[in-house]
Amino acid sequence: TMLQIMLQAKAKVLMAVALFQLGKTAEAVTTTEGAIPELRRVKEDKSITIGIRNSAANAIEDAQTVLSRLKSAQ
Repeated sequence: TMLQIMLQAKAKVLMAVALFQLGKTAEAVTTTEGAIPELRRVKEDKSITIGIRNSAANAIEDAQTVLSRLKSAQ
């Protein structure tokens, strides 16, 4: 379901932060870049509730912030 996709994508962003803390910045960037399209897919799905879509939109903003910080640390 879209909710599962969103939760998995959010988990990927959290994993990316952990990878970064372990010194694996390149892997963290790749992981975050993979999560963003999944979150966009959820955000754009008009068949699910607005609350889930809004949560995905917020998660996209968070993921983009993480990605930006990861890339600046490379």
